[in-house]
Amino acid sequence: MIKENSIYDYHIHSIYSDGSDTPKEIIQKAKKRGLDTLALTDHDTIDGLKEASAEAIRLNINFINGIELSTRYDDHRLIHILGLGIDIVHPDFQARYISFKKDREDALPIVIEELQKKGIPIQMDDLDQYRTGHYLDRQTVAKWLVKNKYASSIPRAWIDILDDIAYMPNELINVRDAFEMIHAGKGKTFIAHIHKPIGLYGYSDQEAFLRLQQLKLEGLDGIEAFYPTYTEKDKNLIQKAVSELGLLQSGGSDYHGKNRPEVHLGQIL
Repeated sequence: MIKENSIYDYHIHSIYSDGSDTPKEIIQKAKKRGLDTLALTDHDTIDGLKEASAEAIRLNINFINGIELSTRYDDHRLIHILGLGIDIVHPDFQARYISFKKDREDALPIVIEELQKKGIPIQMDDLDQYRTGHYLDRQTVAKWLVKNKYASSIPRAWIDILDDIAYMPNELINVRDAFEMIHAGKGKTFIAHIHKPIGLYGYSDQEAFLRLQQLKLEGLDGIEAFYPTYTEKDKNLIQKAVSELGLLQSGGSDYHGKNRPEVHLGQIL
């Protein structure tokens, strides 16, 4: 997935999930920073891709359709899977994607009920004005929490409030189903930031390697090999997996704009 001699970033978030920039603004900033290849990988949505692609064509930047899926994994763990190079209009991808988004929206009334138990007077009808795409989900709730001063930022809305609410059975996609959805659109699957709790944090290097090996058998194509906060230990494990398992490599900044101001576009090391 990494193009030789390109200045790239394959992990970026816009206002369509938990970033602060519009897709158009991201492309414009990438152009100013000298990037020539990038992917927009908003959490669990493709709604910003059309806008980003149009601006990338205008500014002569190579643009790759992407998504970052929060997936249900073993031991009640969530891992994030990047899908890159997806044909988002492919009917097989669309069928799986729409079903996935509807399941997430259908789970929201329970999330709202749990917030009300915490004394937060939110109603389903309140969320429409914060809608950035076709479907509502927890990202929409996070925007409401910030706007109504129950959280100081979208990251804090997740850490302080939303992460405490258990996911409904159908609210999260299973990791194998995520692989199938991305592959249905002819995309490639990459495990993101393996050093985080939403990666493989807490496993020994040997156990993490074995889990990567099993994930590859289930449909994993690659690994996010370059990321701003990897340690040398992380990098050594990743390169072992790349070498011995034949995993593809991607790299990204995990840019969120003002919502993560310490990270810049193209900052992958």
